[in-house]
Amino acid sequence: VLLEKIREDFIEGYRNNQIRREYFTQAQWINVCQLIESAEKYYEYHLFMSKIKDEETRNFILECRQYKKIVIFGAGNCGGTLLYHLKNASIADKIVGWCDNDVNKKGKKYMGLDIFSLDDLLANKNDEYTFIITAGVFWMSIKSQLLDNGISPSNIVLYTLGHDPLDVGRGNGKQKED
Repeated sequence: VLLEKIREDFIEGYRNNQIRREYFTQAQWINVCQLIESAEKYYEYHLFMSKIKDEETRNFILECRQYKKIVIFGAGNCGGTLLYHLKNASIADKIVGWCDNDVNKKGKKYMGLDIFSLDDLLANKNDEYTFIITAGVFWMSIKSQLLDNGISPSNIVLYTLGHDPLDVGRGNGKQKED
């Protein structure tokens, strides 16, 4: 009933030119169009996709158990979602902290963990970290940054399960970078 009301509001907003294509990313616009077409089909599709996402999350967390020292690259919402899942899976003891390129975050804490710059982490040559990149929009430049600083491709993992499902261009799930 609520979804049907939202659907009606979207249709009315579209007719009155209050909701326009340029206000949305491509993926968001596809979701809006799906909702306008049929609230029931929209709900069924997203329920199905949430089950797939739950399974992908479980598989990703199981894979994280093999990593010895985890650094979450990207102290933000997606990283927070990952941290939540890792803590619930009793893997929190493997997490060294956050890495972030935002100089304003360096030296602070986020969700109880220290935020380091990459230089801080590279200074300790004795440690080998697995970097899980959660900064979806910047993942390519972060991957290049890690590779340029001598991080092995086998120690770079892309995590995108925590992103808003309406966001675009971030993949779906985990991608081990080879």
